[in-house]
Amino acid sequence: MALTMLGILIGCDGGPKDKVVVVGEISYQGKRVMNGDVRYFPIPPSVGPATGNAIVDGTYRIDRNGGVPVGKHTVVIRAFVLEGVLTDDQRGTAIGDGMIASNAARSQHEMPQYMAEGRPNFLPPQYNHASQLTAEITGEEDPQTVDFSLD
Repeated sequence: MALTMLGILIGCDGGPKDKVVVVGEISYQGKRVMNGDVRYFPIPPSVGPATGNAIVDGTYRIDRNGGVPVGKHTVVIRAFVLEGVLTDDQRGTAIGDGMIASNAARSQHEMPQYMAEGRPNFLPPQYNHASQLTAEITGEEDPQTVDFSLD
């Protein structure tokens, strides 16, 4: 019985966690990514499911099912502008102020586009399907902040 109580007390004391909520900001070329998603994939020997969530207004929060497993991860980031959703005036702030030219003479189609699930993704492959991004989730903070400033 004493060991059971000790286990309960250690668990309540904020002992090591196997998953934590991860929050952060994502920017590309100095501008906030306004619409997209971020995913964390454990790198062996780290274990656990892949996790992720949407990027909205330059920020993300992964908290579903307890968050991101503790360990090292490959991070995949995509940024989208959905066709038919934005007016010409809104295109200037779709991926941060000035990310897509704010004047009506330029359109979102002048930026490089990489297809992802049939949608234009404006981030180069090294940030998504050929990702070179990694993050270490330590479990020391909950939530843990992991920001990405992409070039």
